[in-house]
Amino acid sequence: MHDAGMAFHPHRPHALRPWLRWSIYCLTLALVLSGGMWLVVHFLNWPAASRPALEGLPSPWESPLMKAHGAAMLAMIFFIGRLSGTHVLLGWRIHKRVWDGVAVLVLFGLLAGSGYGLYYWIPDDWRDGLGLIHGAVGCLTVLMLIYHRRR
Repeated sequence: MHDAGMAFHPHRPHALRPWLRWSIYCLTLALVLSGGMWLVVHFLNWPAASRPALEGLPSPWESPLMKAHGAAMLAMIFFIGRLSGTHVLLGWRIHKRVWDGVAVLVLFGLLAGSGYGLYYWIPDDWRDGLGLIHGAVGCLTVLMLIYHRRR
């Protein structure tokens, strides 16, 4: 049928192998947790609000959370590339869940682009608002992944 290596389940030709599916799930969870925790730490000023000596300074948690978020996204980009050469092409050929799959890829592209922009290009006075938009797009991406995964 096709030579996709270790990407597909042997009895369901379009289903991902468990190791690949769980890698995507774990990376998605890492991205949601690190991004969500960063939003809480940044916007609720926690735990800096509990220590008067840190008032006005960013939380000491922000940097490690962003590093973890960036590392998880690099791994996710690798797996998206891995899926693009197998799962996406096969789904396109057999016309199975094409539009929601394309929506997931577009949303991941928006997240990668906006994350890069937030880190390198966006002026400081725009960063908070665009960070919230980035977080909202991340939540929408998770919902689209769940919808795409439906049986």
